[in-house]
Amino acid sequence: MEKKDYGKILRQTRKDKGMTLTALAESCNIHWRTIQNFEHGLHTPSINRVEQMFAALNCDLVLQKKPIIQSCKGLEGESE
Repeated sequence: MEKKDYGKILRQTRKDKGMTLTALAESCNIHWRTIQNFEHGLHTPSINRVEQMFAALNCDLVLQKKPIIQSCKGLEGESE
C-alpha cells in the first residue's frame, strides 16, 4: 500500500466523522499541517501516530498488509 492510500483512508474517515484537520490535530497534540501532509501522502505517519489519530476518531484499526477499519463509532449504520 502506498503512502497516498493511507492518507486517503485517514482523510475519508476524518471527513465521515465530521472532524476538521484542526480538531484532529488538537486531539492528537500535533500540528494540523502534519496531518494534512499525511493525508496528501507527503509523509507517512509512524504506527504510533496512526493508532493515536484513529483513536481520536473513535475507530478501531486493524493493521495488516492493508489497513482495515474494524469499527468506527458514531458513523451512520454502525452499532456502538
